[in-house]
Amino acid sequence: MHFSLRGASGKGRFVTEETKQVHENRTGRLAWVAGPLNGAENLVVLEAEVNPGHGRDFHRQAEQEKVIFVISGQLEQWIEGDMQILQAGDSVYVNKGVVNASFCFGDEPVKFLTVLSPCLDGVGFQIEDVSQEEPWRTMRGGR
Repeated sequence: MHFSLRGASGKGRFVTEETKQVHENRTGRLAWVAGPLNGAENLVVLEAEVNPGHGRDFHRQAEQEKVIFVISGQLEQWIEGDMQILQAGDSVYVNKGVVNASFCFGDEPVKFLTVLSPCLDGVGFQIEDVSQEEPWRTMRGGR
């Protein structure tokens, strides 16, 4: 993981594919575009790619608002008990404290941007997992 502060000087930062801080595993890829790891103070921007069969199970950000913008593929997006399949160009807004979940829908990875505000200490966001609590545990038919 490497990031660059080129062009920083208190004005901002250029973030290239080579300078993004990236975490990859079998479920997909998460890259920090902006956040405390590269100097942002007020917002977090994450680029995510989620592989088929994976996603972020039911959770909430108690202190943060969130926008997800789909770049490619299809995203099964939940806001509490409501679900919609989002495609490239679609987006969703989730208010702070609201339970939500995001899963790759289909046989191809889904790529999206997530923007959270405010920026929190550490990696920039905090997640409260509620996926083992009812009604969330059985919301997707026990998948």
